Amino acid sequence: MVEEDGSIVEFNRQAETLFGYSRDEVRGRPVEVLLPPEIRESHVALRAEYTRSPDVRAMGSGRELEAVNRRGEAIPVEISLSPLRFQGRLMVVASIRDITQRRKAEKAVAESEKRLRLANKELEGIVYVASHDLRSPLVNLQGFGRIVGESVTRLGELLRGAGLEPELDAQVSELVEQEIPEALGFIESSTRKMDRLIRGLLSLSRLGRVVLHPVQVDVNALVHDAVSAMQYVIKKHDVRLEILPLTPCYMDADQLGQVVSNLLDNAIKYRAPERAPVIRISSTESDGIVSYRFEDNGVGIAENHLAVIFDLFHRLNPRDGIDGDGLGLTAVRRILERSGGAIQVESRKGEGSCFIVTVPATPTDNTESARMEFNRDDANSS
Repeated sequence: MVEEDGSIVEFNRQAETLFGYSRDEVRGRPVEVLLPPEIRESHVALRAEYTRSPDVRAMGSGRELEAVNRRGEAIPVEISLSPLRFQGRLMVVASIRDITQRRKAEKAVAESEKRLRLANKELEGIVYVASHDLRSPLVNLQGFGRIVGESVTRLGELLRGAGLEPELDAQVSELVEQEIPEALGFIESSTRKMDRLIRGLLSLSRLGRVVLHPVQVDVNALVHDAVSAMQYVIKKHDVRLEILPLTPCYMDADQLGQVVSNLLDNAIKYRAPERAPVIRISSTESDGIVSYRFEDNGVGIAENHLAVIFDLFHRLNPRDGIDGDGLGLTAVRRILERSGGAIQVESRKGEGSCFIVTVPATPTDNTESARMEFNRDDANSS
């Protein structure tokens, strides 16, 4: 407890433990004795200003300071102030909380986040370089595979007129017309799959390098554009779209366009063969967050897949014949997390799925800091 002139009148046992002074040692001394020397003079002015208009300042109101103990050691503290009148005099009760452990925890979290960002950036670089370097031998493999196929076809034509003995001719024909083309077909399909995976990894690694430009997005127009770009496949599979009026949000428009296109593409790919596909898109807004629901009546997702559906390379059924690389939903989650958003799924096998995308409705600290961080990273990399 401090008098109007700043002198200490009461000092409880907890304060004795915190500061290392006894009650008798500090009574009558200015409260500035508990502050670092470099701010004592300025604190006198602040204290005088407070006494002219005293009010209750609650703990956690952002007033984090540093105090000093008897040994001159700095102590991070949080302070609340409560003015009261005692025998006609203004007194101020200061409640002081030692936040040393909290500061240490915050510092540890900040350092962990920094290490994680650096590790992710390094991993993105490794994936980018590795994927880029794999492209050259893969292109060679694809090219020379086509040449071998053409050569085998030409060889078959030459051998047909070579007058071989029937038994030998049959063996050669089986090799040239069946076994070699079949083997080349497996090679071609494998190289196509590898090519898709490499392209997907390159695309995924580039997501971390893209500079975000969040703006207020007209999501109705954005979804309309995405649907227009997919008109052929929508008409081919007789997809019925139910698009309700959609609330605008605050995000990078190109990145959100990728999210919408990917979710629409997935809903069409995983349609149920026994019924006409229906896709419904709606939105709600609450507490500065917009939620977009992408609902379909497709094949649905088994419960044991729900926890891993967004993992890298995860496929519901790799042998279902559906073209894909298992990277689409991973990219969607990555895009949304970078933009301060999130995605979750609700589904039952055989009954369809609902992907719920949440993004900021207006600028937030997360989206603004993300934009500054990625702009800074882009400048450093260039």
